[in-house]
Amino acid sequence: MKGSLYSGSRPSTPSHSSHQNSVSPPQEMVMEDVVDQAESVIKRWDVDHHEFSPVFSGNRKEAALLLEAVAGLQSAMHYYVNLTPNSHKLITAQKLMRIAIKRLEKEFYVILSSNRKNLDSESVSTHSSTSTLSDLFEDDISNSVEQTSDMAMADLKSIANCMIGSGYGKECVRIYTLIRRSIVDETLYYLGVDKLSHSKIQKMDWDLLETKIKSWLHALRVAVKTLFHGERILCDVVFSCSERISESTFAAISTDAAVTLFGFATNL
Repeated sequence: MKGSLYSGSRPSTPSHSSHQNSVSPPQEMVMEDVVDQAESVIKRWDVDHHEFSPVFSGNRKEAALLLEAVAGLQSAMHYYVNLTPNSHKLITAQKLMRIAIKRLEKEFYVILSSNRKNLDSESVSTHSSTSTLSDLFEDDISNSVEQTSDMAMADLKSIANCMIGSGYGKECVRIYTLIRRSIVDETLYYLGVDKLSHSKIQKMDWDLLETKIKSWLHALRVAVKTLFHGERILCDVVFSCSERISESTFAAISTDAAVTLFGFATNL
């Protein structure tokens, strides 16, 4: 069972000494069918056996089938753990889940890294946190930045919901934090925010210090009104299934940058 922060759980295989309870054949047949259907979908997207081609930017209905397959596997795994723990189908389901999560991790990373410009903090602030993948299936997708970012945010949200619900929230957050923290740091760099010690600031001549202060005031306005605000909204959208995960992820992304930004004023 995962910790309380990352909701969802990964069913584990009990020891072979566990007692196998009697179950109704019809229900077991349903679970077997769920695993078989999931296998037919997931193996098409096995990153270890097929050349990688993003499914979420290609066949959108196939992307939905992949997410549904993972949800079905999660239900089947809980069923087998509780009622037929020695079933070979449980082992199959666990293997398929690992394949699927590896694929979703890759998709999540690609969407984040390829949409750095589309998911800039200014445009993100205009979005709603209620968009879902299914909401966008019937849309005519144009080349506009707004629709591209809408789709990216909906995909990220759908993958995050799926991974967190399956007990892989930590892996999802790790990828998200890696990409978005680098964007925050890069933005502050281009805004001219440097890590300056108290002694270095005190040694500056007044003209240089005055220039630094003006630059810092501009960076402060952009960071507070746009950068941090946009990142918070994006976290809330992507991790809408868990307020605690959204808050902790935003803190992981922004804390170091905020310390650097406000550290300048502290060292004056």
